[in-house]
Amino acid sequence: MSILEEICKDPAVPRSVKKRVEEAISRLHPASQRPLLVRINSCSSLLDDINNDPSVPPHTRTFIWQVAGLLEAAGKAERLASQQKN
Repeated sequence: MSILEEICKDPAVPRSVKKRVEEAISRLHPASQRPLLVRINSCSSLLDDINNDPSVPPHTRTFIWQVAGLLEAAGKAERLASQQKN
């Protein structure tokens, strides 16, 4: 989440984008009581939407892709772990 938090602190990022990134952070937060895979998928979907926003600066888009890749890997690991439990 620190990459997303850094995006929120970046003065070059439009306020509307920061608000949506903050929403992505809250969707991912463990206090939401939703299963991890649901949180990952919800956050990934929102990050994809954010990345399609033309007001996102190019350097921010790169960071969002990085986070999306990490979330994808975490989702795969979580799915594998849940399959092994069953």
